Amino acid sequence: MDISALNSLSKTLSNIEIYQPKLPDYEDTVCGKMDRLNSTQESQLNELEKIKYENIKLNAQIDKLNKLTDKQSDDINTLKIDLATTQKHLDNFKKQYEDSNKHSFITGIIIGFIPALIIFILTIIATKYGLL
Repeated sequence: MDISALNSLSKTLSNIEIYQPKLPDYEDTVCGKMDRLNSTQESQLNELEKIKYENIKLNAQIDKLNKLTDKQSDDINTLKIDLATTQKHLDNFKKQYEDSNKHSFITGIIIGFIPALIIFILTIIATKYGLL
């Protein structure tokens, strides 16, 4: 082939327009969309893991608080029983105190009245015989 033929071929080829379709941006392709979905999925999985561990911590706190509540409930029931027992003891003590007050009142009157009666009788006798 000679140079003139090459030049004419080159001139002919330069005049021919070859359709070159415009390639879409990578982000608009299926692969780009898949990459975005994969990165979104990874970030969502990371968030899900964080939520999972937070949930585990909260469940542990709830279990601890439930055990504490159960223990406090048992303590309250024990205190209720102790309070009822103490109330019974106080009622018995009050009854004994009232009974002893009745006896001591009567005993006090008797002990106070007998010497006063003796002194009164002795005063009457002493007055009658002129000793006073």
